[in-house]
This record gives sequence, structure tokens and C-alpha cells, in this order.
Amino acid sequence: MKNRGAVSIPLLLALGILLAASFGTWSVLRQWRETMELQLRLDRCTAEAALRLRDTINSVLAANREIAALRVSIQAAALTPALIPALETALLLEVARQDFLRKRWDLHRVSWFSRVSCGDFSDQPFPLPALDWVRPPPDPVGPRGLHWVGKMPVEFLVQVRHSHRHAMARIFESAAEGVTPDAPADEGANHGKWSAEWTTATKQVPTAL
Repeated sequence: MKNRGAVSIPLLLALGILLAASFGTWSVLRQWRETMELQLRLDRCTAEAALRLRDTINSVLAANREIAALRVSIQAAALTPALIPALETALLLEVARQDFLRKRWDLHRVSWFSRVSCGDFSDQPFPLPALDWVRPPPDPVGPRGLHWVGKMPVEFLVQVRHSHRHAMARIFESAAEGVTPDAPADEGANHGKWSAEWTTATKQVPTAL
């Protein structure tokens, strides 16, 4: 009996150590999983906003080029007036599409800053960029394309923080042959294609979204 008791004590100690180690490992794995789930949530939310911004900018600029082409067609149709009403209708539709895109982005900016877009009220979202386009007054041809107030930035940032975790993406203008970034909106050659990629606070090792 004494020998059996002497043997059982080391076994109990070993079992206790094993249980403590298992619990410690489980705690570490659980914490790691929660951290990864948090980071994935922030990354997904940031990516959705960045891609929405990228698509909005590209769509508005594409509409600008279409507006410029339609205005040229309206002027060229002076000798065939029957074509003008259809061209004017198409022009108004492009203008309405631009206005819709801008309003939709403004609504997304509000919902983003309400701290519910990423799914947790403890998130700390940085304000989404404002799109400072204005529409010059119409001329005899009709409505004109949007024009950025001042010089359009070369990049925008989308970022959100939660405690010690952080996610950031940049939306930037890709190089495009024949593009004149400072051209007036009506010329239809405003900017190149805009892209989105992951980045960090130090702008190192970006990865395409």
C-alpha cells in the first residue's frame, strides 16, 4: 500500500502538469483564433470599402469620358438634328448615373463612420475619403462632366482599427498611357484606371486586393 501510494503521487503530479500544460495550450490557441477572426473581420470590411471606393471612382471617370464623347456627338449632329434628342437623353442618363454614384458613396461614408459597418461598436474606423467633385454649370450643349475641386489626390486610404489590430488599404491611380491627370473633366481624359491594394501604416509590402 505504501509503495502504491508512493507511485500514485508522482503520477498525480505528472497528470496535474499535463492538465495545466493542456489548459495553457488551449488558452493560447483560443486567443490566437480570436485574434485571427478579428483580423479577418477587419480585413474583409476594409477590402469591401476599398473596392467600393475604387469602383465608384472608376465609374464616375468612365461616365465623364462618356459625357465628353456625347457632347462632341451633339455638336457634330448639328447637320442631322434628328439625332440630337437621343444623344441628349443619353447625356442626361450619364449625368444621373454620376449623381447616383456620388450619393451612394456619401451614404456609405455615413454608415461606415457609424461604427456598424464592420460589425462591432468597438471598432475605430477612420473617416472614408470625400469625393470632391463638382459639376460646372451647363453650357449651350448641355450638362458637363464632373470636375475635381483643386488637384485630385494620387491615392486614398481606407482603414479601421480595433484594439491592437489594424487594417489598411490604399486606392491609387494606375499609370495609363496617354492620360493627362490635370485635364478638365469635359475633355474626357481625366485620369487613368484606379486600383486597390493592401498596405500598412509605413506603406511597405503592398499586396493587390
